[in-house]
Amino acid sequence: MCHSNPALIQKYLVTEALPVAAYEEEVHGRAIQQGNLKAASCNDCHGVHDILSPTNPRSHIWKQNVAATCGKCHGAIYNTYKDSIHGRAVAAGVLDAPTCNDCHGEHKILGPGDPNSPVYMANVSQLTCSRCHANAGLNSRFNMPAARVPTYEDSYHGLASRSGMQTVANCASCHGVHNIYPSSDPRSTVNKANLGKTCGKCHPDAGQRFAIGPVHTIPSSSPTGRIMEAVKLFYFILIPALLGLMVLHNALDWWRKAKRYLAKYKRESGEFRMTLSERWQHGLLLVSFIVLVITGFALKFPDSFWAAPIVRWEKDFPLSGWLHRIAGAVLIVTGLYHIVYLMVTKSGRNWFRAMIPNT
Repeated sequence: MCHSNPALIQKYLVTEALPVAAYEEEVHGRAIQQGNLKAASCNDCHGVHDILSPTNPRSHIWKQNVAATCGKCHGAIYNTYKDSIHGRAVAAGVLDAPTCNDCHGEHKILGPGDPNSPVYMANVSQLTCSRCHANAGLNSRFNMPAARVPTYEDSYHGLASRSGMQTVANCASCHGVHNIYPSSDPRSTVNKANLGKTCGKCHPDAGQRFAIGPVHTIPSSSPTGRIMEAVKLFYFILIPALLGLMVLHNALDWWRKAKRYLAKYKRESGEFRMTLSERWQHGLLLVSFIVLVITGFALKFPDSFWAAPIVRWEKDFPLSGWLHRIAGAVLIVTGLYHIVYLMVTKSGRNWFRAMIPNT
């Protein structure tokens, strides 16, 4: 009655509005409603006659006691967590380190399969881990590496996650969940000796060399980062230049030939400029290149309006990935065939000579 009363909640500055209503919608509350009386209720977490404020170190829900309270039901997970880097930090008095409710929530704990849960696959990196690891103050105070979140978000995994892909790796996929250790710890899933096994969970044939490159590389912060920055700059220049020159070349070529043949086409009944094979080659090259560009940039910019029709299918089927692979295969095969055609056929050699500028 009291904790469902908005007036009392406001008067006594209760930290969560309508906690009872929230509890009734979460996994423990629903379990009790379905008859599972072993599920946690209010007194299992807060106590009975020994209920104290969460700011009291003797409270069951004091920061350093939360994991032990949850561990009364989730014993195996508690034993794993208390030995992790987060568990040991909390036990040592680092109250900024996360405990159970920091990741799972308090009165509205939802299952990991619920899209509204903070530990839902698509939310782990963007909403949960980022609260600490994207916090400049915490990174500075505890000397944690900066830019972990933005470098993940800019990676293939991060971009694919933003586009809605459900099977792509997030923070927990690599670092673990309750068993997170420093990378220097041999037990860590991101220890160099374990990276092949960790990556192998998604990439079955991955070996030790599969993960030899850096993951959270910060541009310009290391030799590898500077190389990546240079490659990125190279492509930013190359792609617009290549597309621009291609458009300019085609425009000038079309203009010159249009003037040359306009009078001829007016006088004669007309004939096809290219054979059927040549038209197929140019058509496939054109379409496959455009599809590659659109699907590639849709991954990089999934929030843009033009990418929405493509990425919205990713939750159910990796449409853009398949289109990108198919277009890439078509472009490579057609391109190789086109090169051979230019070299071995009379028509192809004539076209090749026609492309050489007049001297």
